[in-house]
Amino acid sequence: MTSDPTAEPTPPRREPNWGPIERLAPTDLLPDLMWMGTLVHGDRRIEQYKHRDSRRYVNVDQDGGTWSVTVPADAPADAPPLVEPVDADRALARLTDTA
Repeated sequence: MTSDPTAEPTPPRREPNWGPIERLAPTDLLPDLMWMGTLVHGDRRIEQYKHRDSRRYVNVDQDGGTWSVTVPADAPADAPPLVEPVDADRALARLTDTA
């Protein structure tokens, strides 16, 4: 994983951006998701969605790329998140995995 000092949250939007996840996920999954916000990573805007039951996230950029976004437990409070690409099918399957 690599830390990107340019990855930072953007100011809150007034309305959720459902476009990236609507283009990626099956429609029967959408009602179970909550839009959590947007992260800017370089020139990408990564939308963050959380599953209501598993509480797991899927992070999707404007081009449909999926990303892992983490902050190590021992990182300082102002540390940028670690952002790396992940396989879209695995990211979606992980959403509903409660194991």
